[in-house]
Amino acid sequence: MRHLISRHDLPGGPVRVRPASPQDADAVEAIVDAVLVEDRWFLTAPDERVPDPDRRRADLKQLGGEANSVSLVAVRDGRVVGFATARAGRLRRTEHEAHVEIYVDASHRDGGVGRTMISELIRRARERPRMLRLALAVFVDNPRAAAVYQGLGFIREGRRRGACRERDGTLRDELLMALDVSS
Repeated sequence: MRHLISRHDLPGGPVRVRPASPQDADAVEAIVDAVLVEDRWFLTAPDERVPDPDRRRADLKQLGGEANSVSLVAVRDGRVVGFATARAGRLRRTEHEAHVEIYVDASHRDGGVGRTMISELIRRARERPRMLRLALAVFVDNPRAAAVYQGLGFIREGRRRGACRERDGTLRDELLMALDVSS
């Protein structure tokens, strides 16, 4: 792998992106919780998640050893402000495709942290011969996120109508997107 830690000068100050380690578990759990509390961008509702730093530590250790997955944190001023992962399937028929998730602390959004983390996921995925595709789902009513992914080369592959039902009964559609990283 070319660079384990990459530095990016962004409007809000420099950010370092590096592989997530088991020592990041508590910080990652805090970011995931903070994003899920917003109750808007992920399928998991805040009251459906049980934080488990020990499980997260084990998960980060496992991801770090997989040739077809990538897990990253963004660090600004010594603090983890973002977490992104591209987790590949475990079966032979799905081990080439990694599903992307990204969480960015609200106070560090709109300054390029998310875009930088996805760019790093893409770069690092291209360094792994077993990773051929990155795939993700984004809510249709989140056009800013969809535009970021599209700007980084993801293409729209489909739409899952009514994929999510909100507490009030409102149905939300998901946009399915993917990127070929085999070249």
